[in-house]
Amino acid sequence: MSVLEIPGVVPLSMSAGVNRFGAEDPGWPFMGPPSKRNNRIFTARIEFERAFANPPIVHLGLTGFDISNGDWARLEVRVGAIDATGFEVIAETWYATQIWSFRVSWLALG
Repeated sequence: MSVLEIPGVVPLSMSAGVNRFGAEDPGWPFMGPPSKRNNRIFTARIEFERAFANPPIVHLGLTGFDISNGDWARLEVRVGAIDATGFEVIAETWYATQIWSFRVSWLALG
């Protein structure tokens, strides 16, 4: 984490990273039988190197994925449960989409 100080502005703390999640992660729900009724959701916690003074703003972007070519590529990623020490990445897919892995890039500002 780095701290940026601009005269007249409260110090700004930043943290950033790239994380990959895949079929080898415990509880991976994106391979296997399709579900037309229920979306399949995967949640993982990312911890900051150093805690922020308060929960930061977190920006998350999908930067890559490995999805089976047997169906449509359906993948949504979002941030959840932000606190001063980290946040959750929530990924969701539906129908017959089979996902081997995905990668996200994130930036936390506080």
